[in-house]
Amino acid sequence: MRKFFVAALIAFICIDSLGGVKTVWSIEKREEAILNKPKIEISPAVWDFGRVSEGEVKTCELEVKNEGDKDLIISNTFSSCGCTKASISSTSILSGESAKLKISFDSKGFASGKTERIIYVNSNDPDEPVKKVIISAEII
Repeated sequence: MRKFFVAALIAFICIDSLGGVKTVWSIEKREEAILNKPKIEISPAVWDFGRVSEGEVKTCELEVKNEGDKDLIISNTFSSCGCTKASISSTSILSGESAKLKISFDSKGFASGKTERIIYVNSNDPDEPVKKVIISAEII
């Protein structure tokens, strides 16, 4: 019985030590996964067209930058309204590189006053797969 207890204790210690190695490996893999990923940044994240006459079409270009370590893939862009359109100059952005996000806003049919719309940019950024850009204007 005593031999069985000693053998079980040795087996437990060995299994525990292997688990410890596995835990260290898992931490290293997690750190690698945290560091080795794309990261989307859009500058500026808010754009104000200012005073716009009803019926006027305004455009702007924003910078979409990959601040991560892996390629950033833009899967699509869409807006909260048919009056606003967005297109991107490149759907694959290398680490440290950037692309242009062109936005157009058509104020036709808008009543006077402040209006706000949202552009959504979908990407493979695991922390922020949908990035929002807010555009606004004061219709006169």
